[in-house]
Amino acid sequence: EKWRAAEIAQEERREAEASKTIGLAAEISLKAEAVDSLKSEAESRQQLLREMEAALASEHCAVLSAVTELKAEANETRALAQAELSSTRGAALRAALQQEHVEAEIKAEYEVVANLRQESLSDG
Repeated sequence: EKWRAAEIAQEERREAEASKTIGLAAEISLKAEAVDSLKSEAESRQQLLREMEAALASEHCAVLSAVTELKAEANETRALAQAELSSTRGAALRAALQQEHVEAEIKAEYEVVANLRQESLSDG
């Protein structure tokens, strides 16, 4: 009978250990599923991050391209303005020279008229 009681006690201990092992296995399985879920979420977030980085790089390139284009347009406008300014200065210089020439002609004609008047008065 002692032998039977010892056998029953040992069987109960084995069942308790088996139950405990099954419980631990279930707990490990749940934790493994949670880890897999977290890994999957982390991978999804990493993929999203890579996509956002790619979009940002693309936008950065577009902005740099736009800035380069605007700089080129600004340089072209500056060159056109400089050419227009030079042309305007040239025209102003030509106009000033023409005015001096006209004034010299008027002065010469005035002197001729004054000389003729003087001669006319002298002949009198």
